[in-house]
Amino acid sequence: MKIVERNRFRLRSLIGFGILLLVISLPFVINSSQRPASSQSDPFYFGINLVSSCRTCSIQPLSLETSISSSVLSDTGLNYLRISGTSDVYPYTNVTDLLNHYASSHFNIDYVCCGYLPPGYTRSDWDAAVRNSVNALPAVHTWEILDEITGEWESCYANSSDCGTGYVFSGGAADGPQDYLNMIADASNIIKNATGHSSDTIICYGGNPAYQPGEMSLYNKGQYNLTLAYSFVRQVWELGASKYCNATSIHVYPHGGYLLDQYPPTSNQTLGKIIAGVINSYWSATSDTPVWITETGYPASSPSGQYQNSSLKTQSTWLAQVYPFLEGFSYIRAIFWWDEVGQSPAATRTGALTWDDFGLFNATTLQPEPAFSVLTSLASSSKVITASTSSSVSTSSSTAKHTSKLSSSSTALQSSITTIVTSPLSSNILSSSTSTSLTMSQVPQGNGNYTLVLVAATVVGIIVISASTLLYKRGKQTRT
Repeated sequence: MKIVERNRFRLRSLIGFGILLLVISLPFVINSSQRPASSQSDPFYFGINLVSSCRTCSIQPLSLETSISSSVLSDTGLNYLRISGTSDVYPYTNVTDLLNHYASSHFNIDYVCCGYLPPGYTRSDWDAAVRNSVNALPAVHTWEILDEITGEWESCYANSSDCGTGYVFSGGAADGPQDYLNMIADASNIIKNATGHSSDTIICYGGNPAYQPGEMSLYNKGQYNLTLAYSFVRQVWELGASKYCNATSIHVYPHGGYLLDQYPPTSNQTLGKIIAGVINSYWSATSDTPVWITETGYPASSPSGQYQNSSLKTQSTWLAQVYPFLEGFSYIRAIFWWDEVGQSPAATRTGALTWDDFGLFNATTLQPEPAFSVLTSLASSSKVITASTSSSVSTSSSTAKHTSKLSSSSTALQSSITTIVTSPLSSNILSSSTSTSLTMSQVPQGNGNYTLVLVAATVVGIIVISASTLLYKRGKQTRT
């Protein structure tokens, strides 16, 4: 009887230990399920935005962009160009001129679909614009469905007078998610049924906002899934976007001019942690679909006042921080800088239109700015693929970039900052924030050690179950 009791005690102890292991490993199981497995062959893309036409712009950058040699970009490791087709006036001749200029370097093209849409446009008008784009641009095989539509929906939700008169919000904010899904579905079907486009890539949302200062109270509580932007993303996805979207896109801008390791006003965490939380929330809402960062940037000058202490140095510092940071997320597949050359329209606090300079090339001399050297350093050390004329882009959600990229990026980052940013950030940059050293361990990224812990916990669990079964059998034999 003593042997039986001893074995019963051992059995109970082992079962208890097994339950404890399961409880401890549960958070790792959850985190692991949110991240795709690593793959050495999954490609990563570096791109840059081109601005080919804008009716309201006093500066037309098309002639500037075609004056820059395509080899200057391709030699850096850049392999994608993003061309926005949603400006007020967007003749296809401008797009064709850009494509012809860069054709010798075989860049892939991300086209923000689909041309000028007049006020009051209908769903039929949209479908016609998509067909016209596909017919006019046979070399394009990556299509981004509208630009920053999530932000447009937020404005419509907050003020019905901002909903516009076009189809997407014709029924107000309530119908917006369904209307946008209809546009995605129509575009996908038209594009993929066109000759030579069956394997084309469809990117949805046109750039979800990665940071909105107005949501700071939710960020401080870690409630990223309660923001208006998240609500729109989730609604569109649950209505059926997963059937059409090969990837989703996010725009990463440090509104206010803060760097990743700084605390924005009223924030209890660094900007890097905020952006990580927002990006992860979108990824979760879209069923682990790959993410493209189709815009990120920092102006060298900001007459609008939207970016504090803008300079060539802070522009370089932002680029050197944000690229390795974003590459650390296992599911991010591309990063595009805004923009190549020229100035972008921006409103001042009084509403006046002015110009912020995000360009990596000087619009007067056409010479590269210091930040371009940083990008060259990072791109050359990255695992970007060679520029390709392939019509199909890998967007499998079952694969992800390997985390070894972080070490090479860190080396390039340190070298770039040492070479380009010749002096420490001046104290006035930190005047309204508290700076802390940003380490990659501070934010969720890639697989980390989640999979390793999960495997270890599984192995231990199997051992516990096997040992418990064996002891039970022995105890039963003893009683017999």
